[in-house]
Amino acid sequence: MTSNFREYFSVLMAEVPDMEEDIRELLNLHDNKLYHQITLKLQDIFENPLINQKDFPYQIYQSYISPLSTKLNLLKLSQFAVHASKYLSEAQDSISFLKSENEKIKKLRCTPSEREEATLFIQMHIAQHYLESGSPSEAKVIVRDGVKSLKQMRNVDPSVSASVYYVNSLLDKESRSYSEYYRNSLLYLSYVAHDSLPEDFKVQLAFDIALAALLGEKIFSFGNLLQHPIVDSLKASPSTSWAFELLTTFNKGDLTHYDELCVRHQAALNAQADLVQHERRLREKITIMCLLNFVSSLPSDGRIVSYDSVSERTGLSADGVELLFMKAFSLDLIRGLIDEVDRNVKVTWVAPRVLTLEQVQGFKEQLDRFVCKVESASKSVDEEAIGIVSLCPTKHV
Repeated sequence: MTSNFREYFSVLMAEVPDMEEDIRELLNLHDNKLYHQITLKLQDIFENPLINQKDFPYQIYQSYISPLSTKLNLLKLSQFAVHASKYLSEAQDSISFLKSENEKIKKLRCTPSEREEATLFIQMHIAQHYLESGSPSEAKVIVRDGVKSLKQMRNVDPSVSASVYYVNSLLDKESRSYSEYYRNSLLYLSYVAHDSLPEDFKVQLAFDIALAALLGEKIFSFGNLLQHPIVDSLKASPSTSWAFELLTTFNKGDLTHYDELCVRHQAALNAQADLVQHERRLREKITIMCLLNFVSSLPSDGRIVSYDSVSERTGLSADGVELLFMKAFSLDLIRGLIDEVDRNVKVTWVAPRVLTLEQVQGFKEQLDRFVCKVESASKSVDEEAIGIVSLCPTKHV
């Protein structure tokens, strides 16, 4: 390894004096060939805002990290390459750079699983650069192959899984595939440390997921999102708190509050073209949520639901209630039998949903009432049994 990197670091220390201590520590680790500690120090340096400007990360990678590639963990090497690629001015330059680094990684001595992880991580970021440069078709091919590869891999590093689901979610967002975006975004969040994400990124991501949850034709369970800490960012931001209110209102199926929110946040709602375009879908969805919450609140032995009871809660006519049930049946949200003569529905099954703590408390109270009912029935049976025994004549031997 040449001394060129020392020359570059001297220039860098002169340009960014506050980084001198970190760079000298890195050089000391290099002189002692402490490669694991070098990796950790490089991570610290790349996380420093003083370095994340101009093309500093790219120059550090080219002058120091790349020549050291045989000594570093392969996945860390790919992560450094990806970080460096973000500081090239043109997307095509970033793509060419990552493709070149990927080919180098394929030739390094390592285990097949190490190579798969490192190259897949880089491939996903090549796809991301394609997408950001307006070439979704190229990105789609790479991501499709990446998803297949991920399914065949075992004991995958979380950062690799996260990269696949994140770029997949970006494609879903591009194509307005709301349900798929919702699922892939939640999968992405399950593989990243929440505290590691920048706050502005969390706010935007939470907002996008919330809109996808509302607009997704197959999404009728919001518990996974509402229980995730990312909604705290949605709730805390003045510009997006209305979306949190809307989400919780849909989760409860509260039609009255929904109408109030539509008036109170009219300007914010009208600013979202997708919400305006799918206004009728939103109304239908919250009405279905109203039905699901009502049916779920009924005791399991009392789920014969009259049209009138649903009409009272939804404001629909009898014909509208019947159509509502048929829609819920077609989505496999509930199962049962419609009695058109008596104008009721015997519900035999309700699709399971992830519950919020508030909903869990509601079901606990429902269960407590059921237990009291069972205990009362048991006591009544015991009393009747005692009466029967006392009426029986004594048999003398």
